Amino acid sequence: MPAADRETRRPAIPSWLLLGIPILCICVPCAAQDDWILPTVPPDHPRVYLRSSDVDAIREKIHLDGFREDYEMLTEGGSSFGPCPYSVCYAFRALVEEKGTAPLCREAIRMALEDLGATGDDDYENLRKLGNPMHYGALVYDWCYAEMTEDDRQQFVSEFIRIAGLDCSPIGYPADPSDPDVHSVTGHGSESWLLTSQLPVGVAIFDEDPLMYTSAAAVFLTRFAEVRDYFYPAHMHHQGDSYITSRFQNDQLASWLFRRLGAGDVLSVEQQFVPYQLMYNLRPDLQQMRMGDTWDSGGRSPDKKRLVMLTGSYYRDPYLLYMADSGIFLDYFYDTGIHNNAYFDRILRLIFKPVEPETEPIDSLPLTAYFPAPMSEMVARSGWELGPESRDAVVRMRIGQTFFGTHQRKDFGTWQIYFRGALAISSGFYAHMGCNEPHFRNYYSQTIAQNGLLILDPDEQMMRDGVPVANDGGQHWVGPSGATFARNLDELLNDGFEMGIVTARQFGPDPISPEYSYLSGDITGAYSSDKAALVTRSMAALWTGDETRPLILVVYDRVVATEPGFRKTWLMHTIDEPIVEGKKITVARSDPKNGYDGKLVAECLLPQNAQIATIGGEGYRFWIADPLNANAGTNWDDWGEKDSPQPIDEIGDWRVEVSPAVEIRSDRFLHVMSVMEGGSVDRDRAELIQSDALIGAKKRGLLVMFGRGRSRLESASFDLLAESACEALICDLQAGRWCVDRDGQNAHAGRVTGDGSCLRFTALPGRYSLKRQASCSSAGPDDESGSGEREEDGPVGREGGREDADEPKTQSEDGDADELLNPGCSCGAGGSASVHSAVLLVIALGLLVSKRRAALPPRPTSRP
Repeated sequence: MPAADRETRRPAIPSWLLLGIPILCICVPCAAQDDWILPTVPPDHPRVYLRSSDVDAIREKIHLDGFREDYEMLTEGGSSFGPCPYSVCYAFRALVEEKGTAPLCREAIRMALEDLGATGDDDYENLRKLGNPMHYGALVYDWCYAEMTEDDRQQFVSEFIRIAGLDCSPIGYPADPSDPDVHSVTGHGSESWLLTSQLPVGVAIFDEDPLMYTSAAAVFLTRFAEVRDYFYPAHMHHQGDSYITSRFQNDQLASWLFRRLGAGDVLSVEQQFVPYQLMYNLRPDLQQMRMGDTWDSGGRSPDKKRLVMLTGSYYRDPYLLYMADSGIFLDYFYDTGIHNNAYFDRILRLIFKPVEPETEPIDSLPLTAYFPAPMSEMVARSGWELGPESRDAVVRMRIGQTFFGTHQRKDFGTWQIYFRGALAISSGFYAHMGCNEPHFRNYYSQTIAQNGLLILDPDEQMMRDGVPVANDGGQHWVGPSGATFARNLDELLNDGFEMGIVTARQFGPDPISPEYSYLSGDITGAYSSDKAALVTRSMAALWTGDETRPLILVVYDRVVATEPGFRKTWLMHTIDEPIVEGKKITVARSDPKNGYDGKLVAECLLPQNAQIATIGGEGYRFWIADPLNANAGTNWDDWGEKDSPQPIDEIGDWRVEVSPAVEIRSDRFLHVMSVMEGGSVDRDRAELIQSDALIGAKKRGLLVMFGRGRSRLESASFDLLAESACEALICDLQAGRWCVDRDGQNAHAGRVTGDGSCLRFTALPGRYSLKRQASCSSAGPDDESGSGEREEDGPVGREGGREDADEPKTQSEDGDADELLNPGCSCGAGGSASVHSAVLLVIALGLLVSKRRAALPPRPTSRP
């Protein structure tokens, strides 16, 4: 039915809005916080993403090199490219061209109304995308406002209200800040429905009908902003390597919308660094280290190009602007064919991109980046060389803190390695499968698909969104029904979505080109308390300086189950079949077509009585054994021919499982992973080094030692029997000044930071004693720890460790008196973002909304 023939039903004004009519503003006292007022919508048009002064600048820009071609593309093509994107092309041309613009506007108006009138509940998928008809309709309405008749405006407003109130909408209309089902954290409701639909539409039609703007802005400033202010300090997006584009680009366009209204920065300026994950997780083959649900297997989607352009332009970030023009990410027009968003990308470039942007190549960035809480992970690289000849390695180490859900997987306490090919991977297949398919629910989204740890309670009932899933022995979903996301910040912080705590993190000694990178944390909370009493993981990436074998990754785990019969398993996933020889595991990545010829050698030093098995190959690559019958199980390999993975998808046919042979409550795992070129032979064996307080490994002149228990140490000792000196990294030490004696003589003095816990020095063969004290003799060298972070004696952020004071000490599998359950000292810290409180303010007719937010530091010019 044509739009003009429909009956227009204006939604009833919600009670929360009516109650606010007598009240202009409610302020809650909070020290050092800013008051935010609902931004005023200017009376003139245009006002969606640009103002009249911006139009004058664009008119000059379209004649400049680097932009002229963008504009010329908007004048080509025809209606065969679809009315929705081309309507915006006409509207934009009418905005910037100075003569003969009326016909362009009339055609844009006709196309936009036609597209809006054809939109209904069946268009759910299209409505959640960036290029949705509401978004494009808002631009046509605003940019062609002067050419509209009163009848045109009424039709647009009627259609906007109708579509905003569709049954399929996860936001509803009017948007209601008090509605618990408004999903502000993640999910489809956090994409375009509000941020690039109701908000820009509300701005466009404000003079004719202010309700859409006032209600949508109220939800944004109170519900959406507080969640983003919570996770932006992580400098990473929780939705992973692919869905960062689906979610974050809408955030950035909302920021641009309010800035152009004159409101300034309505979201935390930490937003600037969220896309940095795309730089640090960039592999030499231009793919991304896998995070979350990956639909962009190649890693080069043009959506990423748009994302770094929008954010880089907003903050004038030289690294992001470099990425936008580097060719690393593809272009819709040139590389992947014409797409509906291809024209819109050109318009966004012409509106937002600086004429002469300052850029900086990413190879000037530090090689290690720590992404703080609530993501709590670290990426370490040996270099920034890209291409098939690169000899650079990348390791991703994740503890993780908060489980945000939807496209996030259960991967707390996991790691991945790339060197001349993906060697240790996150396995499984997402693209085209959907979130309700058996492979996704039972395998892909669970811990068994990661390089993580399992604790198998045969009687555990795994639930995901109220539906039983396979018991893989891994991490649990939240609550008795297995919730997969929180709806708002309050639920996120209080309903069991915290899964891990970083207890230490450090890299150095040079913060730009570190020789080691260390991350440690407690992930007990990621597992059901019925089966896990303590689970910790420590990871140290050590760089050798040899480009043919650049990396050694040492992973140390402490696992205490509530019952000795709960089998504990250490996992490593590979693409090619691993070879097991005793306690050594070798996997070679052989794919000459793509330049892959890397090799990974993993040595199992603990458990001493380890049982090592390989699982995979035809019929077993996604195998999960029946917890009650190890000889039975299911291979969750269930896609049809049309959904089959493409060659670029690294689904992983194999995994290695390491488990102790003896059933006891407390076990330790210690593995040393070395990478090298495929033709190399690993002649150096990793050596287990241990003492009463320390345990670790030495290989190729590199030594790393961890505390045996969970308490940070006041003193420690060990013997080093070696033929030559080695570089020692001693971790899990109390913050403060430390003295190192070798054979009774002072050999080194250094400082341990509260967030780092590590001391590094050159060690000759001998007997070592380490003590924390106020001062040391001056006989030895005095080095700083070189953490790459600020130095502190005390805790940083939240305290590390969990309270298990009533748990008894246990006997570990190697016979040592253990203190795995001793709460000890809480000196470590992962540093979580403070919770930003928000006050729901009332709105009426003219409508002030006040939002209380923690005061932000000055905008940084480069990522710390």
